[in-house]
Formats: sequence, structure tokens, C-alpha cells
Amino acid sequence: MFRNRKYSLRIKNICLVTAIFVFSLPINNSFADELPAIIKLVKEQTHDHGSIELAEQPVIDQLIDRLNVKLEILYCPWARCLKLLESGQADIVDHLYLTPQRQSFLIYLDPPYVIQNAKFRFYKHKNARFVINSFEDLLPLDVGHVRGNIYFSRFDLSSGLKKIPLINHQNLLSMAINKRVDTIIVERSLTPEIVADFDKQGVLVQSNFTVEEKRGVYIAVSKNSRWSEHANFLSNELKALIKTTSAH
Repeated sequence: MFRNRKYSLRIKNICLVTAIFVFSLPINNSFADELPAIIKLVKEQTHDHGSIELAEQPVIDQLIDRLNVKLEILYCPWARCLKLLESGQADIVDHLYLTPQRQSFLIYLDPPYVIQNAKFRFYKHKNARFVINSFEDLLPLDVGHVRGNIYFSRFDLSSGLKKIPLINHQNLLSMAINKRVDTIIVERSLTPEIVADFDKQGVLVQSNFTVEEKRGVYIAVSKNSRWSEHANFLSNELKALIKTTSAH
């Protein structure tokens, strides 16, 4: 009787140790088996052939590489990209600033993958006779911007500015080059080198007025996508990626 009881206690202890070990194992491998087979990434179409490509591999590409799933890229004007995310026809997006309006249909992965010094610049035609040295100098002007983009709060919230929404960066620069708008606002990703590449004749000049703000830059998942169920998993993978990258 005593021997059986002792044997029973030993079995229970073994089971308990085994259970603790099993539940302490990383869940990534088993969890990854449940991931959808395809992830649809939206990229802003900035010209006829696709998007602006950065010199380094974007964090979003590195994250998707870790998932071992098929990647489908949807090139679209930025406002259309946001609509695809809102409807769940697209799954994921990067290089995103956080806003309450976008949080209504997106899950932002935590943390931001970079804290960026966001710089907003204004370009005008070199033959224009006006100057832009302050925000107030924008008030009498037609200001071109990319539809759906977030800039700085005073610009975004101003009802006094004559803001002209345009489909993409190519359209934006073309309108300024051809003097169809007085000035355009561009963000950090549209570097002076990219502007010069579009502006072959060199007719655009940057104005003195610029605005700089510290911003967190995020990856986000559509709330209406199947990938929304795996947002915590993606955040953990992003954290691991950032930790690995920062260690180097």
C-alpha cells in the first residue's frame, strides 16, 4: 500500500515537471504552423513602376522573412492603400505614424521600429515670386500634398490652408514643376535626391520654412485581416528582430 502511494506520488511529480517544461518552451514553431499562408503588404505607389526603394532592407521585409510565409505586395496610391487595409483586403503596412483615426482600423505593432526625426519641407518653382519663411506664408497659396498622408498637426488640422490632395508623389512633383500648384509639402522619405531625380530640369527649389518633429514609426496590421489574430505574435517577433539588430 505504502509502495503504491509512493509510486503514485513519483508519477505525479514527473507529470508536473514535464508539464512545466512543455509550457515553458518557445511557442514560435508550433504557433507559426497556424499562421495564414500569405501576407499581403501594401506599398505606396509613388511612380509608374512601383515605390521608393530604400538602400537598406526595410524592417518590414526582415520581419516577413522570419515568418516563412508567402509575401504578396500590393502597390497602390497611399489613400487606396489605407482603404485596402481598412477593408481587410490587405494585411500589413509599415512606415506608419500613429493617429487615432488610423487606430480605428489598424493594430499597431509595439514597439515602433524607429523613432524618427520627421522633417517636412516645402518646394516651389524657382520662378515663383513669393517666399515661404513661415507657416503664415502658406495661407494665400495652393499647397499640394499626397492624399491620405499625415504631416505635422498644424498643417493637418488647419482649415485656413488651401490644400490640394494629389494621388502620389509623382503627381505631386509634376504639379509643382508645371506650376499647377504654388507649393508642395514633402516628408522625410521623399529625399532631396529623389526630388532631383524627378525634377530633371532643376526647376524646383526648397523653401526656408521646414518643420521637424520626433515621431515613432510603426508597422500595423489590419483589424479586418486574418493576421489580426496574430498581432501579439508579430509584435514579439518584431521585438526580437529589433533586439537582434540593435545588438549589431
